[in-house]
Amino acid sequence: MNPDEYYTLSVPAGVFSTGGGEQNAELVVGFLASEFISERSGFLGFLDYIYNTPVLRIVFAPLIAVIEFIYCISVYLAMR
Repeated sequence: MNPDEYYTLSVPAGVFSTGGGEQNAELVVGFLASEFISERSGFLGFLDYIYNTPVLRIVFAPLIAVIEFIYCISVYLAMR
């Protein structure tokens, strides 16, 4: 997907129906891809790159586990 392009998702009328036999109206949703695609920079970008590359994910598994553990602790403490 190109983050600068505008995409449209459309579901034609009558594709879905309820248990009572009612059918859906046409549904059209438009969105800019950049609303859903974000590339982080710096250390968080590096972590995204490691996490999304299978070989590096295996090599750096202990680092990822430690970071996830610290993250879980910080979320727990923040929610108290």
